[in-house]
Amino acid sequence: MTEKSCGITVVITTVERPEKLRRSIRSVINQQYSPLQLVLVIDGGSKISNKVAEEFTELDLLVINNNVSVGGAQSRNIGINIAKYQYIALLDDDDEWLDGKLKKQMRFMNKQKSYQAVSFTSLLTYVKNENHKYKLPKEKYDGTTNIPNYLFTQKGLGWNGFIQTSTIVSTKKIFQNYPFDSQLPKHQDWDWIIRVSESGVPVIHLDEPLTIYHKNSNNSVAQNPNWQFSEKWINRYRQFMTKEAIDDFYTSVINNNISKDPKLSIIKRYRLIHSNERKYEFRQKLSLAFIRYRAQYIYNMLKIRKNK
Repeated sequence: MTEKSCGITVVITTVERPEKLRRSIRSVINQQYSPLQLVLVIDGGSKISNKVAEEFTELDLLVINNNVSVGGAQSRNIGINIAKYQYIALLDDDDEWLDGKLKKQMRFMNKQKSYQAVSFTSLLTYVKNENHKYKLPKEKYDGTTNIPNYLFTQKGLGWNGFIQTSTIVSTKKIFQNYPFDSQLPKHQDWDWIIRVSESGVPVIHLDEPLTIYHKNSNNSVAQNPNWQFSEKWINRYRQFMTKEAIDDFYTSVINNNISKDPKLSIIKRYRLIHSNERKYEFRQKLSLAFIRYRAQYIYNMLKIRKNK
């Protein structure tokens, strides 16, 4: 594999976020990578998004309109299947790449001799102020820890492991062998990387922040507090996880979303959270992450009560 011979198809899926889409497409152009194709899958057939695409005449750009919305996961699958190059890079329409991301990532894969692998980079993100960014993941993935334990085990005040879609590059063959599950209402990205890694595909980490992850998007499915689904979903992967990782997932995802659920009374939320916490090992209740999320639960419940 050489840089010149490795064509990349970038797949962006979008609904109707024109300014964010412009930003993401500009970051693709700024890669100055060749050969490069951009497949833009517009889910729902937005006229605004189509007009944005027409602005970028300098790109090898293919626009696919799903006139009937099929969701983000299936839209990605559609874009991947129609891609003309061997390598696929995913980019969410509300994220952006730093200059040189693709060149650095392909050189990294070449150096590692990992041609049939999933490569991800570190990223920069923020809470509220874009001028105060921090790097994720905090801990480099060494390739030996299994992915669910890497993603969900808490160290210090939160997760040290982190893999986000807009950082991923892999082969079209791998993406087609392991398509995104369009039946999942959330956790599609976690589900994909766990299935791929547990099937034996190597996952390698370029520990340099080359993506900006704008996680505060108002339309993000990740903000959906469907904790019942999260509980069912994690049971699929219990066999691959330590008890510590399972407890940490309950703390940071399930219990956190129970505390945000406006359909439940405060008493009901407290009882559900307490019931889950009774299953934790004693050392779990002494961790900094547990204490931090306990404070977050209280804040979430008081915030919902105040807004009623």
